[in-house]
Amino acid sequence: MQPSRKKPKSGDVFVIQPKPNLYFYGKVIKTDMPSKNLVILCNLIYIYRVPSKDKVLPPRLNPIRLSELKFPYRL
Repeated sequence: MQPSRKKPKSGDVFVIQPKPNLYFYGKVIKTDMPSKNLVILCNLIYIYRVPSKDKVLPPRLNPIRLSELKFPYRL
């Protein structure tokens, strides 16, 4: 996976690294969701429960299974 500054689209998969050698993957579910502040738009993302030591997308993440997800986040 390569770093990107592109605007996220529904279906995009991304990686976050909370600690060295620990990666979590996420998926963009919906973009441009309205928020309480009518000026700001949010993205709905899901973060997978399955951690990885490598920055390589595991094949078992597709398709989304609810048991593999933490909970939705609005960013």
